[in-house]
Amino acid sequence: MLAYYHLELLSSFPAYFISRGLISDLAVSAVLAAIFTISIRHKIITFIIATFFTLAYAGNIANLGVNFANLHISDNRFIAEEGFLAKSLASPLIIKSFFILLFVFYCVSFFAKRCFLNSRAKWLILPTITPVLVMLLSLSTSKPFWQQYNMFEENFAALFKVTEDHTYSNSAETNREYENFVKLDLNSEEIISGIVGKYNKPNILIVTIEGLSDQYIRNGSMPFLSEFASNNIHYRNFVYHQRFTENGLYGITCGDMPTMYRRLKILATDTKSKPLRVQKGKRNSPNKWNSIINGYRNLCLPTILNSLGYNTAFFQGSSLRFTNKDIFMRNAGMRYLYSDKELKNKYSINEDADNYTKMKFGTPDALLYPRILEELKEINLANKPWFANIMTTSTHFPHVVKKEYEGKFGNVNQEAFYTADKALESFIKGLELAGILNDTLLIITGDESAAMIDKSNISSMLNANWGALVIKTPNNDKYATDDFFAQFDLMTSILDYIGHPEKAIRGRSVFRKYEDFRPLMFANIRTDYWFSWYEQNKLIACANYFKICNNYTLNGTLFNGSLKEETKNKDLIDLYISVARKSDYLYTTKNIKKSGASKRKGKKRFRKASPRNTYNFLAPII
Repeated sequence: MLAYYHLELLSSFPAYFISRGLISDLAVSAVLAAIFTISIRHKIITFIIATFFTLAYAGNIANLGVNFANLHISDNRFIAEEGFLAKSLASPLIIKSFFILLFVFYCVSFFAKRCFLNSRAKWLILPTITPVLVMLLSLSTSKPFWQQYNMFEENFAALFKVTEDHTYSNSAETNREYENFVKLDLNSEEIISGIVGKYNKPNILIVTIEGLSDQYIRNGSMPFLSEFASNNIHYRNFVYHQRFTENGLYGITCGDMPTMYRRLKILATDTKSKPLRVQKGKRNSPNKWNSIINGYRNLCLPTILNSLGYNTAFFQGSSLRFTNKDIFMRNAGMRYLYSDKELKNKYSINEDADNYTKMKFGTPDALLYPRILEELKEINLANKPWFANIMTTSTHFPHVVKKEYEGKFGNVNQEAFYTADKALESFIKGLELAGILNDTLLIITGDESAAMIDKSNISSMLNANWGALVIKTPNNDKYATDDFFAQFDLMTSILDYIGHPEKAIRGRSVFRKYEDFRPLMFANIRTDYWFSWYEQNKLIACANYFKICNNYTLNGTLFNGSLKEETKNKDLIDLYISVARKSDYLYTTKNIKKSGASKRKGKKRFRKASPRNTYNFLAPII
């Protein structure tokens, strides 16, 4: 309940008392009271339980403020990231929430001791009845789940949903609709005259800014990038397929939609006649990102560019170990990997880090870019083209803001992007002075969207997939479009631009003009929402592991429109859920082959990945 107050939801306060969220909070509170009642004679146990629940709720309040979703048990991966955890725990919000909640829990324990101890059996009936009651109440896609679920109920329910069957019908209709989402289409008119094959293997530089959305380009948070976009190629309706950095990097690197299902489980291997099912008892199986980490190979962009004579490199503003980016990028074909520590050890920068708010999770962009620039100058001296992707971290929670910009917008997200914009401006000017942009295709995009949304409006929830794409070509082409493209189109677009469209696998090229509508699929792993935009003004939204679905009419555009609920069409919903589950398989053309390169070797974070054979095969994730 404290989360509602803290997130300034007093306007919905009356509705809360007749909502499912209240019953969920009461049920969890009753269970906690029962736990305190049972353990009240053991002070150490009571202290441990109170501290655990206090930290969990304090962290959840912070997560609600950033992601508008409850913490999930799978988010325990962040605990292993020492810097991220240290900075998060030092947040004033979490510190204040911790002490307030700890006080509340001890008040509960005191109340339990006085009132429950001598009549324990009578009071324990409450935590028995309320959980049963809350399970009888239905959920709705019209409100965010965090307003309907207590964090502990949501995670407890998830434990029992991971073993359910998740099938798709391998019917002709499912396959036809799936093909509409991913089919390769390079038959349209080029938006820039002569782009295909015009340059002899230009360099390719992708700057992937954490959380970048076109919303920040438009709302004044990034004045340099806004002007830069108006003078180059600007895609105002770019779609990210998922939340989480690894999903965005997978889509960019491998030209494929990332996993749509929130917590995808292990899938059986029958891809011919029977529907594909989750194996009973299997939990926490890999998504597409983890499948490549585990050695199941997909034909990704770095591998293709290696075969065309490119040097390939990946730069990150934090540790490469976080979510195993070093292993993923090596298996995807990147030859050189750089973390912020290697760059810091190799290049010294005079910029004073004290000018920025303290950040343990990575290096501020203003200190990262100059080091990358020096490395790119070295790479550029080689007598061969290169491809590089830079993943920044300054705009990742808990954010980096230059001290002179604090309070400029009254919103830490906007101030972080304003700080990042200034750093980007200096970096691009440095590239220009070094002459690197003369023969380099520069792509500025993001991994996931940190766009500001209305937490109680499902139409606004679509902004969680509102991406950004700005491109500068060597001959300074200028173009702006409201056409819709998606993250997995970038691989095909790059191959189209450098004159090798025959190597493209799926999707469209952002360098071409399309007149017809193409369906798009996207999801929000943080809030458990999944969307299928299957017609120009028709959309399906599902939540809670595809359990709650509705049909909607889209009025206006995807990111600046509104959704109106329609009569539910179960057959249509089942069809597109089947398409989504089919999408959650790695598709190739030969027999599956597992690479032995999934293990991390040694502690060295800067390495040249060994050359590998590439496989283009059809196989499920196993």
